[in-house]
Amino acid sequence: GFPTLNIKPDYPAVLIPAYGVYCVSVDVAGKKYDAICNIGMRPTFSEKEAAREVHVTGRELGSLYGEAIGLSW
Repeated sequence: GFPTLNIKPDYPAVLIPAYGVYCVSVDVAGKKYDAICNIGMRPTFSEKEAAREVHVTGRELGSLYGEAIGLSW
């Protein structure tokens, strides 16, 4: 029920943290937002790979499909 940004790292060798929920900062077009990142499996979908989803708290950013964002842990 919460809008999320589904993240795909740009670099194949990027280190992904362990499954869990993290407080993060998201940079979208030069503006920083507080956010929550969930890393883990989504049991309602038949996916074989862990999802990396970010929910920006208190903001509606609209569609950012295909846009590059920065993520700081």
